[in-house]
Amino acid sequence: MVTWVVAAAVSAVLAGTEVVFVDTSVGRAVGRVELGASGIAVFAAPDSRAIVPLADVDATALVSLTGEPRRWPGRYFPLFFDEMDRMHVVLPGAVATLTYPERLTIAKAEVPRLTGARRAAVSADGRVVVVIPDEAGSPSLVVLITGPSGGVGRVELPAVARAVAVSPAGDWFVGGLVDGSLALVAPGLSRPVANLVVGSTVLALGVTGEYRGLLAAVEGARGPELVEVRVDPKGKTGLREHRRTPMSVQPLAIGMAGSDALVVTVEGLLILNRLGPKRRFEVAIPGASGVAVLPGRARSAVPAWSE
Repeated sequence: MVTWVVAAAVSAVLAGTEVVFVDTSVGRAVGRVELGASGIAVFAAPDSRAIVPLADVDATALVSLTGEPRRWPGRYFPLFFDEMDRMHVVLPGAVATLTYPERLTIAKAEVPRLTGARRAAVSADGRVVVVIPDEAGSPSLVVLITGPSGGVGRVELPAVARAVAVSPAGDWFVGGLVDGSLALVAPGLSRPVANLVVGSTVLALGVTGEYRGLLAAVEGARGPELVEVRVDPKGKTGLREHRRTPMSVQPLAIGMAGSDALVVTVEGLLILNRLGPKRRFEVAIPGASGVAVLPGRARSAVPAWSE
């Protein structure tokens, strides 16, 4: 079943076997789409569709506010960037660039010993892809610089990464580690340039609307917290804590909608004003697990989103 109301600032929240569309400007659910199976994660496509790889079947659902659900065969965990007609996809042993929505291979970079990915992130221009590899051995990040002059490297970490975030320009990236620290890395380096302890474990990361801002969801000494961090990869400290916001429920995922922080908990979606302690809205969505901020203006190279 599909129900919808067209809204201006919409995010897609994954909750079990459905996607709930939320107008974050007013804090109200404006549509729900049944997936027919449990979703693993949710991603925002340039044409304002939400893409959800499914757990129960080998397929990927594509849903929107204004159209019927569709499915691709196979599971896709897309990394979208400024090019509206392509996406990066992490595969066993490679990172591929595919056309969107046709899924034709444009390029493929071999990544030795990459069996899968726990998490991955990409810069806004698509040039830098950072992957948390799903493998045993020493903790590390896999870094791919795309294009003719690119290459593949690894960054050794002091602990296993649970989350990763890449700056829009790709000039720095941060791993959120299970030991409660953030590891700042610049492309081309094999080790972090700075570390900052922010809690007992890092739960999720998000790049804020500011050029060098990072938001970390952590388990702190007094319970779950959101920690805003300033990033300066060429500065003396590299990472500097700016502000903390206590949370009553453990955050599961973070999204950024302009200057608002979208925080997913098992109870639903919290919308926080300008990363400060003031809570703008709370939308009850039991079983929520992920959020994707949809583009304010849909972009598509395919008329009517049709293949």
